[in-house]
Amino acid sequence: MVSAQQVGMPEMIDTLSTAFSAAVGVVVLIGLFIFLQRATMKRWDMFARRFGVTTLPKTLARKTAALIVISDRPRRELFATGYHKHPPVVFAMHENGLSLRIAKPFGLAANPLLLPFDGLVIQPTTWQDIAGEVVAISHERGPDAYIIAHAEMADWIEAQRPDLGRPDYRSVARGFA
Repeated sequence: MVSAQQVGMPEMIDTLSTAFSAAVGVVVLIGLFIFLQRATMKRWDMFARRFGVTTLPKTLARKTAALIVISDRPRRELFATGYHKHPPVVFAMHENGLSLRIAKPFGLAANPLLLPFDGLVIQPTTWQDIAGEVVAISHERGPDAYIIAHAEMADWIEAQRPDLGRPDYRSVARGFA
């Protein structure tokens, strides 16, 4: 005679096996997401080692850029691999510098950057993947790290930042400094 416990046992084992498989799948998916997130944040982390902050000072002005590129060179070369495109990035002005942070939810693990005005360098450049005029924003403390953005962002930065005796980036590019 077969008991009721023996009949239900295979169904319970099947249910537990399905639940275990689903849990392993979710863990693998989350691990893959974290790995890809860290891989795409490599260039941002390079900047954050030099200019990263945990909290930002009082914001004076703010503007969002649809796309920026963080690169190890100011111009894109044919086989360049040392760059990454970042989705919406919020630029903000503070009394002592320019901050950048990736808009949520894209930059959950990314610290904001604070670039001091003293040493901030903006120069016109070319980048084939971005239409229109673009500029390379860098800092003297990070000569191998560039933020490539549309020229309108540089115009906004120039209009917002205090005059530190530096000529406008467009006049420098034309040799009028």
